[in-house]
Amino acid sequence: SVLTQGTSSCLALPEIYLFDWWNFKNTVYSECHDNVKKYYDLIKQNHYKFVLIGQMWSNYEADNVINEVGDTRSVELSHARIEKAFEKALNIIIDSGATPIIIKATYVMPTQFMECFYSHIKLRRDLKPGECQSEQWNGDSFDWFSRLFVTLKDKYPSLVIVDPKDVQCVSGSCMTDIGGVPVYRDVGHITDFASFHFGEMYLKKFQNPLILTHH
Repeated sequence: SVLTQGTSSCLALPEIYLFDWWNFKNTVYSECHDNVKKYYDLIKQNHYKFVLIGQMWSNYEADNVINEVGDTRSVELSHARIEKAFEKALNIIIDSGATPIIIKATYVMPTQFMECFYSHIKLRRDLKPGECQSEQWNGDSFDWFSRLFVTLKDKYPSLVIVDPKDVQCVSGSCMTDIGGVPVYRDVGHITDFASFHFGEMYLKKFQNPLILTHH
């Protein structure tokens, strides 16, 4: 069985607040902070086998992360606070007996994707496969969160990292449709259809991350 928990546009790491974020101008997003505390209380109490954390990670690379109201804000301070909060999260998860799994984000929807996809419907013409494909993609190894995940993996060997782009992106190009069906529901979400197919593709290409072999 799977227990799914989520709060919209909320970074699910303990003991941080998002400040001046989304609709919460010049204040903290307290619902996010309070719900995340509940998630980690559940993890401590229920001793799950796995805890999976998935986010649109790149959304949180700004200066919005604080520990207490009144904290000085900068991108560098946000990064340091996120790293510390991530370590707290992984310590709680591992101490509870669970295996932590980070799910990296899918390839971000290209800016012109919706315009490109809907134009063939409006103009009543066929959509050629890959017509709205992404621009050249050179991997995400330079992204701040990707570098953080490498650091965390070194520090926490039991951490599993799952990257949907390992199947979405091939030879420098990322799929934006599957057989003519769009991958994206909106700028922050892929469709259930795409999620199912990426899952199938991932299982064919890699070992199921939830069936871990211990030597």
